[in-house]
Amino acid sequence: MDAKSKTLDSIINMYKSQLRKFERLSVRDDDGNFLFGKNTEFGTTVTEALIENTHKRLMQLMNQKLHGSGIKPIANYTNGKAKS
Repeated sequence: MDAKSKTLDSIINMYKSQLRKFERLSVRDDDGNFLFGKNTEFGTTVTEALIENTHKRLMQLMNQKLHGSGIKPIANYTNGKAKS
């Protein structure tokens, strides 16, 4: 594994960790709909947009890693119509 790949793995792991933290700080109703988010240790309020954008960036980075390894990228099979 080269330095570039290790760096990308490190960044991917950071995004995964952030996403788990944001989900823990989210309050959802019984149907899973986002109601509100609490604050992180740095005072950032977790919002649905923050979670969505973090997830989107994580998928971009994972696709970048897969593309470099010759594996077909992850696609969004929901066409944006799936309820999260």
